[in-house]
Amino acid sequence: MKLKLWRALLGRRVDRQTVVVKVNLGVGIKEFFEVGIQIRFSLPSLMRLNLGSHDYVQTLKGQKLRFPNFDGLLKDHPGGISPHYELLKEMTNAELEMLMGPGPRYDALVACDCALHAATWFPNATFDALRLIAWFAAFLYVWDDEVDSPRFSNLSQDLDAGEKFRLDTIEHMKKYLGDKRPQTGIRGEDVHMAIVSFNPVGEAAGFRLNRGQRKVFMDECIRYVLACGDEQRSELSGKAPTIEQYMPVRMGTSSVSAFGALIEYMTGIDLGDELRADDDITLVREAANCIVSIMNDVFSLRRELMFPFYNNGVAVLYHEHQDLQKAVDEAY
Repeated sequence: MKLKLWRALLGRRVDRQTVVVKVNLGVGIKEFFEVGIQIRFSLPSLMRLNLGSHDYVQTLKGQKLRFPNFDGLLKDHPGGISPHYELLKEMTNAELEMLMGPGPRYDALVACDCALHAATWFPNATFDALRLIAWFAAFLYVWDDEVDSPRFSNLSQDLDAGEKFRLDTIEHMKKYLGDKRPQTGIRGEDVHMAIVSFNPVGEAAGFRLNRGQRKVFMDECIRYVLACGDEQRSELSGKAPTIEQYMPVRMGTSSVSAFGALIEYMTGIDLGDELRADDDITLVREAANCIVSIMNDVFSLRRELMFPFYNNGVAVLYHEHQDLQKAVDEAY
């Protein structure tokens, strides 16, 4: 689905003000709005590369870019940071160290600061609710590194192994979130560490969400896992997707809709099954998914230059337009 359609679904357009940018990619959102970002590298010749190849992503290097000002999209979001942040960070990091032990993978997770993710997105939530969000963020990092990061795993290059891993993950999720949940024994099962990292999420969500909330969360978790399979097939095909092919997949791999499924619990409300399934509620949820997914693509552009991957909205539009600024403007 075209991004312009998603703009229309929101009912209004945000002022297209841009900010001049000066520092390297990879900063946090707060720092971004304070100082902005600029890309500077050496540009290889476009003539030697085939449009649609992984190498084409590397031609992003050396180009200057003006980033859109995303501040208006978040102006109504609750500000501040939860007073539980420091304790949440200490507990989350300690539990992650117990899960995987010290080492580069643990260090990378600590740097991601899953507690900060929870404490800034839901600054008014209770400590127990924040623990669920922090652990869900941690699970996504651990699990995604297993299927998508050449630094920590070979699964990204093995489609059959990736498919088995995803099916095993879905079965594990269903044991916690489905209607036929086993009473005991889930923690004792011999499953991959990355799948085990879902256990704290499943235990909290499985017993604190009502049946309707739990089903929506499970469906969105499965959507995420299956979309990651679509993304892997796209990467291994050696051909960049079109934006129409990319967006439905990205709406799953971003996991934004899975986080959105937890908003009721995080805010202490119960929409009820009828309202939860209402078309307007679904539309708002998917529009928010689109906004945050594309924002993440812009912020994570540096990662595409590291590996490189082209399953990124900016990279996909760059393939289409052969113009980085036009690609970012179109994404916005």
